[in-house]
Amino acid sequence: MLLLNLWSHKINCVCNVRGKATKAVALGLPWRRSITSTTKFTDRKGSRIAYQYINGSQGNKLGLLYLPGMGSMSSPQSKAIIELAGQLGCSYTALDYSCSGKSPGNMRDATFTDWVADVEYIMSTVTDGPQLVVAHSMGVWLAMLLAQRSGGISGLVAISSSHDMGPDKYEEHPEFKQLVDEIDELRNLLEAPNISLYVGSFASVPNVYFSARFLKDSLPFRLVNNGKVNFDKPLRVIHGLDDDMVPYNRSITLASAVSSPDVKVVLIKGGDHVLFSPSQQSTITNEIKSFYRTLV
Repeated sequence: MLLLNLWSHKINCVCNVRGKATKAVALGLPWRRSITSTTKFTDRKGSRIAYQYINGSQGNKLGLLYLPGMGSMSSPQSKAIIELAGQLGCSYTALDYSCSGKSPGNMRDATFTDWVADVEYIMSTVTDGPQLVVAHSMGVWLAMLLAQRSGGISGLVAISSSHDMGPDKYEEHPEFKQLVDEIDELRNLLEAPNISLYVGSFASVPNVYFSARFLKDSLPFRLVNNGKVNFDKPLRVIHGLDDDMVPYNRSITLASAVSSPDVKVVLIKGGDHVLFSPSQQSTITNEIKSFYRTLV
């Protein structure tokens, strides 16, 4: 099994990895009403996509669209955002990308192209009206691609952004090349889509894998071009200073690279990648609430 930190580009060969599940914590804030979500399914050209949609109680036109990272739409973070939607009286939409979470299929068969198409499909067929997108980890990457393709995005809250993962050319990365040269079974990694890369464990999903095909497929979608990112919507960036999966300076670089003039960066001391603790979730939901009110 290959353990690869796709963002810091550190590669290690391990025999077994056991991830620690993060304890899910409810966010004890005084909501106007408590709402629950039901998982539904829709089909997009052979891909079955699990999603959640909750209609707004007060008819607010600006909805919340949640794009998870490598976990799922059922994470503690998403539950806090559902409760926030209840407080704001707005609609809430979320999805699990093809072959992930509650969407049927094997992650080893997933492609980044499919995930981009999944997000566009849910945006065009499920959401109603303009959306404030709240995205975590790789969901930030998908959200920015969606904003480039859709006119319905009013703003983005980017949490622990992990856009543009991995080096541009994997076979030319020194650490990768050395490892491939030293270990026979990894020699044809890029040409063997059945070989998978173990990414990590999350509270909502115990084991997350990428195929080599997924990684290669994602390369044409990279956001940063000559130090610039084509994103002109209001942006709020949140990252934990102790994130050992994706360094916080990646979010700072993203904030500097976007074309939008309306950008705010929030760094959470002691925060890890998932930011599931009560105080961290409180910081996030307060930022979303304040941001939302500037957009309506």
